[in-house]
Amino acid sequence: MERIPYRKTHEIVGYTYDAAMHSTTCARRRFGDLVTFEGNEGIDPAYPLLDREGNPVYPLMLEEVREGDVCRDCFRRLNE
Repeated sequence: MERIPYRKTHEIVGYTYDAAMHSTTCARRRFGDLVTFEGNEGIDPAYPLLDREGNPVYPLMLEEVREGDVCRDCFRRLNE
């Protein structure tokens, strides 16, 4: 029987900006190296990120994602 891999609930699985959720891949495509996946913040505090409306970009943790949540850009499920 194959063992199911465990994931940490504080794992960053995406980012919220432009009034939607986005995968880590799409966020990196848009913001480049300013988006990191180290630690719990995911964004360098020295370089705060803002979306097109001037709102801050926030990391999205695994524990915050529901079953059907997908990235608005690539439509990949965020909890996979």
